[in-house]
Amino acid sequence: KNSVFAYVEIKSEKETNLKIIQEIFGGKLRKVGNKYYLVWSHRKALNFIKEIIDYLIIKKDEAQLIIQLYGDKFTRQYETQRKKDIVKKLIEIKGLKAHKWEKGNCSIQKWLNEK
Repeated sequence: KNSVFAYVEIKSEKETNLKIIQEIFGGKLRKVGNKYYLVWSHRKALNFIKEIIDYLIIKKDEAQLIIQLYGDKFTRQYETQRKKDIVKKLIEIKGLKAHKWEKGNCSIQKWLNEK
């Protein structure tokens, strides 16, 4: 319910491209159909983002919010609200359409509207 974590995915049609990146930064390599995915989540995603943030041209705002999500430490009393504020900023930046995150009992929209 309150689990908010970083998730980074790089997609390619060629496995060799991703294997080179994986040797340097780690991550899990997966094949789905004809495409390959290199994935990091949680702390591994944070570490990857910190390594590449200076080289990002796009999605730099999102990367900075992920670093902020993990970087700022507050008391438990303020933790949920801080996470909600960062998730709201991410939704604004990404311009997500509501149908992608509003459905279900554990939906982001329901969580954001809870008091």
